[in-house]
Amino acid sequence: MASSDFLAPTLALAAAAGLAFLAASRRVRALEERFGLSVLSSSGLPFVLLGAWLASSRVGMLNGDVLDDLRPAFEFGLGWLGFVIGARIDLKRIDRLPATLPSVVGATALLPMMVLVLICAPTLLLLGAHPEVGLYRNAAILAACGVACAVPLTSATAEPAGGPPQMLPEVTKLNEILALAVLGVVTVLYRPDQQLTNWSLPPSAWALMLLGLGSLFGVLGYGLIRTARSEAEEFALIVGLVALAAGVSGYMALSVPVVCAFAGATLINLPVRDREGLVSTLDSVSRPLYLVSLVIVGATWDIGLWQGWVLALVYAFARLLGALLGGLWAKHVEPEGLPSRAEFISALIPQSPVAVVVIVAASTAWVGERPESVRWTITAVILGAVFVDILARPLRVALRRREVSP
Repeated sequence: MASSDFLAPTLALAAAAGLAFLAASRRVRALEERFGLSVLSSSGLPFVLLGAWLASSRVGMLNGDVLDDLRPAFEFGLGWLGFVIGARIDLKRIDRLPATLPSVVGATALLPMMVLVLICAPTLLLLGAHPEVGLYRNAAILAACGVACAVPLTSATAEPAGGPPQMLPEVTKLNEILALAVLGVVTVLYRPDQQLTNWSLPPSAWALMLLGLGSLFGVLGYGLIRTARSEAEEFALIVGLVALAAGVSGYMALSVPVVCAFAGATLINLPVRDREGLVSTLDSVSRPLYLVSLVIVGATWDIGLWQGWVLALVYAFARLLGALLGGLWAKHVEPEGLPSRAEFISALIPQSPVAVVVIVAASTAWVGERPESVRWTITAVILGAVFVDILARPLRVALRRREVSP
């Protein structure tokens, strides 16, 4: 890219980064919660639209050449978000929870996945997706996106100082890991053409490669941060670790956020110093990085595909139905350790940013020309978060009324 064409995209991305850090501030997040607009940040719709505007023919700042140059940085962003998701899994905390935790996770994850597959797969087929080209793959990815939920911090989910961990936040963290696990399985089973990647291994070997790389980078990170003499040095070492993990996994056409999630989970469950402080530092960077990454996603987003809008409505309905059925089943399995039925189901409805990470990572896993149905799924997940929030409002009111009625 010529130097004369470099200035405008750089300034545009710098402005987007400034807006992302502003949107990640505590005051803005408090205003979002107050006015019920948190769905805009979880879906990232404003930043996706910003990216689409910057890539439009009238502006033309984020064209194909610029996006090709930004691919390594984009993969680093996906890797960082995956690393943070994995670093939230603390096995010692999970061990302190009731023995019914696996049953609750199964109810809130497996049942919604089944509902999403049963509803979204026929819809994709009716819209024109072919079974030979991405139908089952896209249905599985949509199911993975549908189980990732963002739990708001309320009196029912906040943990008292020194008290036992609450089950609901841990359930949603494990659901996010399950979403990434499905993404990993899909990328192992549906490999690109070996002539495009120059790698030829059976699926079992790819699965071992994915798990082994994640664990290896986690152990490597532990060895690196033990030598850090300050928090700044520790942070710099982790940035380098994630960049290396993202580059290697991207080169091997493995899922970048999945490999990095395994690395984060491995690292955080080793005897690191100040585990909570490390996770807090990672979290503080993940939100603005997520929003900036969505600008690049928006630059490749085709908002005009009507199939994506139809699929978004169907996906939102299926996700809402799955959350309702899964919440009812989980409350039947564990009636005491969870919040009230209305509050628990309401907490399972909002879509987590992890869903956008999963769908974007799945789309970038295609090497070569992507089918049109892949673009539909991106629209479905981005707009589906907004549609779910709209459809869920009368459901929340009905659940609360039924709970308070004698």
